[in-house]
Amino acid sequence: MNEIFIKNQMIHFVYKLKADTASSYYSQTDSILPERLSISDFDMAKVQNKGRAKAEGKKGQLLGKFKVSEVSPLKKFKPYTCRTEIFRCIDYPLLFGYGTIGISNEEGKVTKASDTGDLIVLFTPDNGTTFHIFFFPKMGSIEFKDDALSYAHELVKKEIL
Repeated sequence: MNEIFIKNQMIHFVYKLKADTASSYYSQTDSILPERLSISDFDMAKVQNKGRAKAEGKKGQLLGKFKVSEVSPLKKFKPYTCRTEIFRCIDYPLLFGYGTIGISNEEGKVTKASDTGDLIVLFTPDNGTTFHIFFFPKMGSIEFKDDALSYAHELVKKEIL
């Protein structure tokens, strides 16, 4: 895929860990994700490993809920939830993980059907104090995922953040 196209699609956000918390991160840049995110890194051994989880392994999850005052194209239905499972990037070891964004549907639930297809790639330069989130709209399919992961990995390698 064309690197210029990927570069023009990507949006970069930075989130920083709130003091005295284990997984509460606050946006340091303008973001279409919620201002506060919970990003966890945990052992998923107790969860069913099938499909993509079996092949790549679950790394954690990202959860967020938009405030009433926040504006975003991802904020559509109450309770305005945004979430993803984070999967390991086996071929890109500098990256923390990746996932596709799911948002609450008309019933207020986040389901497979309410997945937006937007890919997020996470990188932490300081072992979880700061997260860089690379957002690739509509690039969560197998067709585009590897190109986006490769592009994000090259950015991290070149330290262009």
